[in-house]
Amino acid sequence: MSTLEREVIEKFRLLDEGARKRVLDLIERETHGAAGAHAPTFNFDAWWAQVEAARITLPPDSSGHVLAASELLAQIREERDADILVHTHDPATSKSSLHKPI
Repeated sequence: MSTLEREVIEKFRLLDEGARKRVLDLIERETHGAAGAHAPTFNFDAWWAQVEAARITLPPDSSGHVLAASELLAQIREERDADILVHTHDPATSKSSLHKPI
């Protein structure tokens, strides 16, 4: 057994019961990877259907152009990026702040 393994076991023994359970659960997820029963999966087709459903609710612009789903996503990304740039820096304190996840 390596020194690191011994140190991990020693630290583990210092944890209370609840913390031990959380650590064991994390280790279980890490060792079984994304193939585990608890791993969330991403369904691209369902996600794209939601994007398309949102897109068709938008009216055409003044020239009659209706956004394609990819154009809608690009527009959302541009707005998100602009929002991140505006909100990640507080000029009053000259400190950067964390932005909320999207």
